[in-house]
Amino acid sequence: MSLKVIYKEEDNGFVGLSYEPFLQKTVMHLEFKKWSVQECKRYKQIWKVILKCLRDQGFTEIYSLCDSEKEAKFNRFFGFKDTGYKAQTDKGTKLLYKLEL
Repeated sequence: MSLKVIYKEEDNGFVGLSYEPFLQKTVMHLEFKKWSVQECKRYKQIWKVILKCLRDQGFTEIYSLCDSEKEAKFNRFFGFKDTGYKAQTDKGTKLLYKLEL
């Protein structure tokens, strides 16, 4: 996996993309450390810009791999939907989520 960071905040987190050959899909990686109502609103605004950039680059869908229900909830916050599938990775079984752009 080669992670391409597309948005980063120092001391807070990042948004990145990787192509996962075993899935033959592009996977989004989201990590933010600061959480409050105000931060969530700000993240939603940033997310809108990121999605527009991805659409402009020709992406029509992206995926996310979740380890837990907590991670799945985080991904649903950003609009990802459960595919109903699980993916077996070298780090265990993951829930597969999808976002159509």
